[in-house]
Amino acid sequence: MEKKKKVISKILSIIGGLTVLGVLAVLIFFLIDFFIIQKGIMFQEAYRITSPDGKVDVVGMYYDAGATTSRIEMVYIVPTDHAMTKTDLKLRRCVPVFVAEHIKGKNVCWLRDKLLEIKYETARIKRFRNSIRPLPEDVNYVVEIRQIPLKDTSLPPEYY
Repeated sequence: MEKKKKVISKILSIIGGLTVLGVLAVLIFFLIDFFIIQKGIMFQEAYRITSPDGKVDVVGMYYDAGATTSRIEMVYIVPTDHAMTKTDLKLRRCVPVFVAEHIKGKNVCWLRDKLLEIKYETARIKRFRNSIRPLPEDVNYVVEIRQIPLKDTSLPPEYY
């Protein structure tokens, strides 16, 4: 019986040690990604337009990972004067309502309170949300987003 307890104790200590090593490995990879790999990626605020009621801003951010990738534009709707940080984007505290690359002839404008319009000639759209609740303290404040292609085909010529 004593021998069984020793074997079980050894197995549990090995499992515990492997668990600790696994958690440390994940933490190290996260820190390397967050502080080293992501350092070269550029997030740049391109424009900020306040809504007519002054409660929220539409913020256009450019994301560029370097020469082998295309520049991606992300459109966010955030509370007025909210400073967009790399940490907000990395940890997904802010959710983009429009993500696209190869955009030509783009125009972003507020039509009225709670109604945003995104027009473009061509774009390769990766993600689109037609509404969002950007104010955590007011769940009834819903912004509607419309995307409007200005050409018969909205894809850039290289994607036909």
